[in-house]
Amino acid sequence: MVYDYDGKYKRSLRNEQYCDRFAVVNDSLAVCCTNEPTVGPRIFLSSLKNGKKLKDLLPERKVDSHNLMVNIGLFARVERSKDRIVLCSATSDTIFALNTQTCELEPRYVQQPLNAELSEDAVKTVPYLQFETDKYASILISDIPFPPFRYLINKENGTILRTRLADRNNQEFVMDFGTNKDNVIMDLYTTKELKEQLEDNKLSGELKTIVETMKEDDNPLLVLTTLQ
Repeated sequence: MVYDYDGKYKRSLRNEQYCDRFAVVNDSLAVCCTNEPTVGPRIFLSSLKNGKKLKDLLPERKVDSHNLMVNIGLFARVERSKDRIVLCSATSDTIFALNTQTCELEPRYVQQPLNAELSEDAVKTVPYLQFETDKYASILISDIPFPPFRYLINKENGTILRTRLADRNNQEFVMDFGTNKDNVIMDLYTTKELKEQLEDNKLSGELKTIVETMKEDDNPLLVLTTLQ
């Protein structure tokens, strides 16, 4: 469904092929991503004019695993990065980028070698792009139990580190997300979480001063961090 910026309904269309995530490529085209292992392609192009499927980009892969959706059900992502749209999808061990000029799907970050011989039930984790800056890419491999680290990739020299990003102000590790600023990431803290950390004497510096004046019903706090 399409609305204008004043909230007025304009039009709607129905995709002929199921998807649960999509990103607009241009005025007539969308790239669609299927997070659930249902029948049909995992990533495909769709018309914004009539909802018709135009081209399969990542074919269906049948995976028979009871743990699959528990493991990756929440980790498909569609994100725009300059002239690329970054996607990861169920049953795939690769993060892809759609070139918005050529509409070709390019492997971006690979968990397993592309030529690896894997059983139909082999992929139980999916790489998830936490953030990507000019210098770094942070890749989370979701697993059971949830891993205490993510892979931080230095895009300049290819170095890969297993790391956790820590907040020096509250002695906690953060779940980070990208922004539209170079090498700047964002984290969100709810008021309830901050008040609990204040009571446990985990806060320090400017963050502690801010939380001491916050009310219980205040909005969450957004923290921007610059990566050096």
